[in-house]
Amino acid sequence: MQIANFRLQIGRVWTVRQFAIRNLQFSVKDCLWGYQHAQAADAEPPTAGAALWQAFAAVNYWEVHDWLEEHGVICPPPDRPGGD
Repeated sequence: MQIANFRLQIGRVWTVRQFAIRNLQFSVKDCLWGYQHAQAADAEPPTAGAALWQAFAAVNYWEVHDWLEEHGVICPPPDRPGGD
């Protein structure tokens, strides 16, 4: 309650939820970078979080793939026309 009162006193517009969404966006970017560069040993990660995701995706590639696909970050491959 004291934190909420302090935020009102300084005229803060953002809420805790908006900060969490912003942090989640950065985390998803790091996760996607780590997934895309999981097999590249010479890739230079842009952030420390990306380096952690790269190491994790190198070991658990398909789990990271499935998570990104479930959350709409990457799309599943489209079905071919004519359906083989």
